[in-house]
Amino acid sequence: MRNMQHGPEPPEDATELRREFQAMFGISPRSMRGELLRADPNLDPGSFADVTHSLVCRLRAQRGAENNLDASSQLLPTPRRRGGGFDLNARFQSLPQPTTPLPAQYHSPNAEDVDTTVSPCTLGDRIDLSRLERIFERQPASQRTVTVFQVRSLPSGPFRTSLVLGTLRLLTVDPTEHGGMVTWSVRRGDIQGIALNVEATAVTIHMHRGENKQLSFEAAPACLRFAQAFYRVQTEPAVSTPVRKQMEAEEVRAVKSLVVSTALSPEETQALLKYVQMVEMNVPAGAVRQKMNDDDIHEERLIQAVLEGRVPQGNAPENSTVESKAANYIKMKQMNIPEEALRQKMMQDNASEEVIEYVMKWNSEETPSTSTTSAPVDPLHNDAQKYINMKQMKVPEGAIRQKMMQDGAPENLIEYVLKHPPESGNQADTPPLPPPSSVAQEVASDITSPEDKEAMLPFLAMQKAGVPEAVLRQKMQQEDLNEHLVRLVLHAPQISTAPPVIPSTISISVPEDATPKPTPPLPPRTTAEDGTVMKRFQMMKRMNVPNAAVRRKMELEGIEERLITAVLMNCSPAPRREADTEETHGPASGKKKDAEGGEDDFLKKYRDMKKMNVPDQAIRTKMQRDRVEERLINEILGSDQGSAQKQVPKLTPLGVEDEKIIKKYRMLFAMKVPVEAVRTKMETDKIAKHLIDRLCGKKEGDPAEEETPKDPAEEKKQEPPKIILTEEEETRAKKFRTMLKMLVPEGAVRNKMNMEKVDSRIIEAVLGPDPDAKPPSPKPEEEEEEKEDQVDVMTPADEMK
Repeated sequence: MRNMQHGPEPPEDATELRREFQAMFGISPRSMRGELLRADPNLDPGSFADVTHSLVCRLRAQRGAENNLDASSQLLPTPRRRGGGFDLNARFQSLPQPTTPLPAQYHSPNAEDVDTTVSPCTLGDRIDLSRLERIFERQPASQRTVTVFQVRSLPSGPFRTSLVLGTLRLLTVDPTEHGGMVTWSVRRGDIQGIALNVEATAVTIHMHRGENKQLSFEAAPACLRFAQAFYRVQTEPAVSTPVRKQMEAEEVRAVKSLVVSTALSPEETQALLKYVQMVEMNVPAGAVRQKMNDDDIHEERLIQAVLEGRVPQGNAPENSTVESKAANYIKMKQMNIPEEALRQKMMQDNASEEVIEYVMKWNSEETPSTSTTSAPVDPLHNDAQKYINMKQMKVPEGAIRQKMMQDGAPENLIEYVLKHPPESGNQADTPPLPPPSSVAQEVASDITSPEDKEAMLPFLAMQKAGVPEAVLRQKMQQEDLNEHLVRLVLHAPQISTAPPVIPSTISISVPEDATPKPTPPLPPRTTAEDGTVMKRFQMMKRMNVPNAAVRRKMELEGIEERLITAVLMNCSPAPRREADTEETHGPASGKKKDAEGGEDDFLKKYRDMKKMNVPDQAIRTKMQRDRVEERLINEILGSDQGSAQKQVPKLTPLGVEDEKIIKKYRMLFAMKVPVEAVRTKMETDKIAKHLIDRLCGKKEGDPAEEETPKDPAEEKKQEPPKIILTEEEETRAKKFRTMLKMLVPEGAVRNKMNMEKVDSRIIEAVLGPDPDAKPPSPKPEEEEEEKEDQVDVMTPADEMK
């Protein structure tokens, strides 16, 4: 190794090699040396001389000066470092990527035999891969202008893509089932330069405009051969202009001979038609590309084919594109826009002559002239029927007209819908509605159970309140109402010509030959009395009180069902009929059951609950939630069989001691212990029988506990005499009576009165006689006799007194 302390001995072509070194790496050898010394001052200058000599040898190998030298074996030696090793390859990675700008190319556009400015093949063409290698092997090595390499189609894919390097263009061809497809094509004049990576296995092609292209080779020798072939065309001084023209013409003919068909299949062509229409409508190219990417079309060949207008439209229907462009103008024509205005609009939109002619032709052949009388429109047509239904739902005519104009409905259809009622049209295609009498018979025959009547009541009230039919139908479907009940509710207004009146129970009986007769006009819908009653509950609604709570409150106060419906639906109440009685509009009239309508069936589930030993309080709560009348609750809970109505006795509060005794047994009920188990536990603990009966109820079948009617005369005799208190005593007893109303135990109240030393008369008047007081024990007869003797016998002192 020569000593490079003062620089290497310049070779014969040192100036040319220095220039080519700078062109390849973008930096002169002197500047690279200074960059390395600044990075590491301890670098041995002799090591850089060895590196420079190795690079010069590689450049000579590329130029063909050293044909027997394998470029791949010329590895960069590791430079020596004073005091340690140094990795020059790592330094190369931190330097700018080497680029090679292309000199100006020579083109002969005026050639007589072939136009070399035209691309020999375009993006998307199919090429015969079987002839790709052989067609260029026939050319002499000195005149060969096209070279084929194998590169990767993807960064991690196999080496299957063919790279065609020619004098005019660079192509990449991907293998397919029917040959090769051109996936990338670029003119040599559009290339700014190429850059090799450090390992010499990949090349980045820098473009003057557009994105750069990166090509990966299988090994470094193939990458170096590509770089050698790329620059060979630019550095051949021996090739004259006529010979170069002949080489370019031969390249064009050879590449064109490889093209067998267009790259786009019929399926791809059909899929790209809508994007071609976007390009024809002057949509920006960026928006078209973004739309194709959103639709999962990412192949660059397809995107370029659309943007460059190379998608054939022969596979598409002849008039498909014209029809799609003319659709909007046809709608405008249907809205009776003048032809001149329509033609002017199409010309402003740059519509083609085919579109204008198609619109005018469609107008003359498909639709009659608008100057003459409009043809009759079938009212049962799909479009007309929709608007007729809107009119039946009492939608304002202005809203219907605006909706029809938005939908592009013709003027004759608008006039027909607005001027002709639905029932006056031709209804030959639809079955006529049954007469009112048959509808009434159908309603009477279908409603056979009280449950159906009860289920229909809310929706009949909504219909009476003016709720649209569509909203009413949707509400009934949400409530899972049977279809026949839905039909009956919707047909209910047809039974009479007058507005229907909603009764509390539905009962229709119409003779077969009967016909509906008009009824006299009803009184005003809202009266001052109804408004006063509803005002308070409407205030509750505005305070966001739940509907269930409002209904419950109104039913407890005995408000009529029609007013309840009006408050909950935020509408006017139905008028009150003279035939309505207080019983009909009484509290919870929509929920109670009459004896003839299946009252026994309604109460059956509560009797079953009682047979299953469900506590009476739970049954009572359940019946109250179901809004069952109080008399029916007493009938179920007041007797064993539920057939005789009995008065539930009022229980007196227990004393303090009794409450302490049965407190733990109440806890057993809270833990859902069966009643019989609690009774057995209390009997085992020897609890008093009246406490057991008080907590667990009287035992069934006990003859000793059966109630026997008492003689009213005896009851009067047993009643203690009523104590009449003075005004002052009544004032003092008032607070103790208040304590009893607050369910304070009687024993606690008695103790409180004793502590305050209240008179026994007041205690007995408030609480009654004390049950725990012991009756006075009779005195022996002997003591009485002694007392009498003491009274009869008087001492002298007594006599003196």
